Amino acid sequence: MIKINTGKEKTIIFDIDVEGGNTGQIKEGRFILSCPDKRYRLMFKAVIEDGTVTVNLPPLDVNEKTGECSLEMISMDNQFYPVFNDNVKFEKNMKIRIKEQRVEKDIKPIVEVRDPNKKEVIKEQTQKQVIKHVIEKSSKTRKVYRTIKCDQPTIENIVENGKFSMKPKAGLKVKFYNNDTMLINDVELIEYGICVGMDVSIDGIITENRDQSLIVDSSYLDKIDDRNVLFVIKNGTIKALKEKGVNL
Repeated sequence: MIKINTGKEKTIIFDIDVEGGNTGQIKEGRFILSCPDKRYRLMFKAVIEDGTVTVNLPPLDVNEKTGECSLEMISMDNQFYPVFNDNVKFEKNMKIRIKEQRVEKDIKPIVEVRDPNKKEVIKEQTQKQVIKHVIEKSSKTRKVYRTIKCDQPTIENIVENGKFSMKPKAGLKVKFYNNDTMLINDVELIEYGICVGMDVSIDGIITENRDQSLIVDSSYLDKIDDRNVLFVIKNGTIKALKEKGVNL
């Protein structure tokens, strides 16, 4: 499997052996990336020189986690040669999002007025008020599921203590699944993680997708702790979490 960081340039190099000819008889080489449902393909030029094929990939705007790749050659007499096929894992860079939006409202000062016939002075100083958005949650909820990717020390700590707790940051768009069977797909992609199931207010659901996933506003999520944990993923293997620890 080839790993590609979508936010960075990447150079892939292949060594090829041409039987019954030489690389000078190859007119064109191309490297192709495709997503699982084949909705689109990305094609890049493969430079062939002295038995070596070099492919330079720019930063990619790809939302999928996995895909497929292939290397193809076309000879001078327009014969097509499929050379290489493999799976691709797309890795993403750090993302920065707005945690909380605040609106500062200025109260303009009233102009000081002095009446020569009176001793009263009307004055009000400028103030700044910070207005916070108050989340109103509906009593109707949906059960949703998600895998939280963790590092090895975090999982080892959960395994040792059988406890987990985190408070989601407000204002994020978080992907969940409609049913727990979708969590099994994450086992193939995540080496260490925590799979949770929790109730979320229907007001917090932003969109529902056809692939059994939905997007939730994290402002509507309550604290996630060991009561929400269905199981953990350790070394690519599912482990159940019990009241007194993880079943190893």
